[in-house]
Amino acid sequence: MKKFDSAMDLYRQMAANIPDCSIYIFDESYEYLLAEGEEIAKNGFSSEMLVGSNFFEVWPQEVTMELAPLYQDTLRGKRQKLEKQSETGYFIQHFIPITDSGGNVLAGMVVSQNISVLTETRQKLTDTSRELRTKDQLIEAVINTLAEGIIVSDKTGKVLLTNPATEKMLGVDVSTEDISDIGSQLIIKTSESGRELTNHEMPLAIALHGGMLNGYVTYVENRKSRKQLHVENNSRPILNDDGDVEATGDAKHILAKGT
Repeated sequence: MKKFDSAMDLYRQMAANIPDCSIYIFDESYEYLLAEGEEIAKNGFSSEMLVGSNFFEVWPQEVTMELAPLYQDTLRGKRQKLEKQSETGYFIQHFIPITDSGGNVLAGMVVSQNISVLTETRQKLTDTSRELRTKDQLIEAVINTLAEGIIVSDKTGKVLLTNPATEKMLGVDVSTEDISDIGSQLIIKTSESGRELTNHEMPLAIALHGGMLNGYVTYVENRKSRKQLHVENNSRPILNDDGDVEATGDAKHILAKGT
């Protein structure tokens, strides 16, 4: 019994230190031996009012009808959990049998926690996630309907975003994850001298090093189809919160088609 009294002190301390929580301990006659926690006062009670009172006398009939089977099963040694909405919030209630070293049930315990704030936060996150998905879908729809070709890659050369206009314009497979695979299908030259650009001179590579290109014209030829274009490139570095280049973007616009 001494161990049981020590456990009661521990439960009392737990209830006093866990936010939005209350702990009830009841004996085989459904009389409360302990009632602690800040949620008790929100129900219009105090610990002194509940301790020594009977479960069936304290709560309204609709509450006792709902919870009585759970109380009974707890005293039979069964652990249970109940989630419910009430006028004071959304609760998770754990029904736990308290046993001695031999497994005999000494009493039942209810740990009740008001998780309304958590539930509201989850709902807000869900709503925010839904809004973000809607915005992403809208942005994707806009990008896919642009006449300009769009290519975005990260600093490792991984393709993050393209649109149908890019594939149609250049006549290449843009489903690859590597920007170099797209570049290998093309011959890209300067529009003035006709010299083929090195990898470091490509519009996306220049943006990767922090450069910005506006109206940078290149001569592009598809290696397979020999399709030729004069393309205007507008390339930008995409910076992270620290101001470092995280990715690059290039918008391509056809100026003229070659022969």
